[in-house]
Amino acid sequence: MKDVFQKAFKLLIGNDASLEPFQVSKKRPFKELSERELIQLESKIGAKLFGPISPGSRREFFNEDPKNWIWHEEWTGSDKKRHSMTTRYEVHAEGILKVSENEP
Repeated sequence: MKDVFQKAFKLLIGNDASLEPFQVSKKRPFKELSERELIQLESKIGAKLFGPISPGSRREFFNEDPKNWIWHEEWTGSDKKRHSMTTRYEVHAEGILKVSENEP
């Protein structure tokens, strides 16, 4: 009877080999990076959230602190001049406040 329970238990929980895809690496490649470098890396990832970036343009989207997100974008307009826009999103208990340049 003991063998039956052991077999049933193994069927229920599986073996360690079945857990390999879920194992978390003990290596921490980002541990050596400074806070600024981590923000820059996060910004590169965040920039891709809003779709492709036009050639000659730059976009950053990152978390400045637990309550502030920054979206910055630079591009060359049809007038051949360089333009930029920075928007800060402040997270409050009542909602999210969007603060942009040139807006009241």
